Amino acid sequence: MRKHLLILFFSLFTTCVTFAQVTTSSMSGIVLDEKGQTVPGATISAIHNPTGTNYSTVSRADGRFNLANIRIGGPYTVKIKFIGYVDFVQENITLALGDDYKI
Repeated sequence: MRKHLLILFFSLFTTCVTFAQVTTSSMSGIVLDEKGQTVPGATISAIHNPTGTNYSTVSRADGRFNLANIRIGGPYTVKIKFIGYVDFVQENITLALGDDYKI
């Protein structure tokens, strides 16, 4: 009985200790045109300027997008492109640990 109780306490303790830690950040948003209509299929790129690392995705049918597991820090340059539209560029974005930066 004592052995089972000891195993139970040990497993509870190790479960509490092994919770995952956040080591990245993310970006999310919605792509809209000048009339406020969603733009599905737009290409979103976030470039980490010091290293040149490029994170990219495409907006969904509702115009929303998210870039997960992005390196913290910055600066980043975000570019949103779609055929027939002027490119949207936002520069000097810095990401904090666990942050979900809204664009």
